[in-house]
Amino acid sequence: MRAAIPAIDAHTAKLASVHGERHPEMATVHSLFRRVATELQHHMAKEEQILFPLIRRLARAKARHEAFKRSHSLIPRTE
Repeated sequence: MRAAIPAIDAHTAKLASVHGERHPEMATVHSLFRRVATELQHHMAKEEQILFPLIRRLARAKARHEAFKRSHSLIPRTE
């Protein structure tokens, strides 16, 4: 994704620039792609910073037969 997003962004920008006069919808396609790409990048960053480390902690605790200590506010209580 890190390599694909800039490549697709450049490609949609070029399409809008070259063919935009005959196909004005290409500017919309490019704009929408940029919005989706930004949201996706934020989502992936959250996964890398919060979700994946949490999964690693859960897996380690399970492998060691240890109780998992709930220390993150994103983990719902099951009480």
